[in-house]
Amino acid sequence: MPVSNATVVCVCISLFISVSVPVILFFVLRKSFNLKVVPVIVGAVVFIIFALLLEQLLHSIVLQPQSDGTIALMSKYPVLFVLYCIFAAGIFEETARFLSFNLMKKSYDGFGTALSYGIGHGGIESILLVGTAMFSNLAIIAAINSGVTEIVSSLPLETVIALKSTPPTLFLVAGVERIMAIILQISLSVLVWKSVSEKKILFYPLAIVIHAVADLPAILAQMGIISNIWIVEAIVFVIVALTVFGEYKLFKKAV
Repeated sequence: MPVSNATVVCVCISLFISVSVPVILFFVLRKSFNLKVVPVIVGAVVFIIFALLLEQLLHSIVLQPQSDGTIALMSKYPVLFVLYCIFAAGIFEETARFLSFNLMKKSYDGFGTALSYGIGHGGIESILLVGTAMFSNLAIIAAINSGVTEIVSSLPLETVIALKSTPPTLFLVAGVERIMAIILQISLSVLVWKSVSEKKILFYPLAIVIHAVADLPAILAQMGIISNIWIVEAIVFVIVALTVFGEYKLFKKAV
């Protein structure tokens, strides 16, 4: 049985969103807000170092996931597991922003720097976490639908079954979630930039808390507390919308 055309379309849409949205945002906003390439690169590189290397190293030490995917902390101390997961991401990523803006403030200052950094940070996250996964899915689907048995037989059976049986809309969720994640990453970058540029230190821990709250629905879904993925996305949408609205009211004079 081939993978449905609806699944192919949804995978392609999420792939397009995850890769193109950061690029489009940069070029659309470039002239209006004087965006620079260097803060974009800094945002991307720092995300890789802090979120994909250092944070994952800490996870391997603290969580100690087993070969079957089980995590003792999740089953024995679920509250501690939730608090650790949401605040680890917030502390690592917002600290990365705080340090980056302090290093860049002499050469790259202004609202455009915050936007540029946020696009780089959220953009590389989108490309690496979703773009590569969707590209891989698309390559596997092409092999399945073209009947290349030697490739399909070498794949894990669970992967093939998942691509054939997963509702197409679930692949679309990844693209929708990336749009909200990029917006949130830009918003948090603005908040931490204000903390550095105006020496309003409380904006830095506030960014950590907002980041943690935004990650909470996904962790609750991972634990099975929230079973409907669209409820997760709806909650995240509300959090992102409130963050953007609150920052607009606070910082609109800086734009």
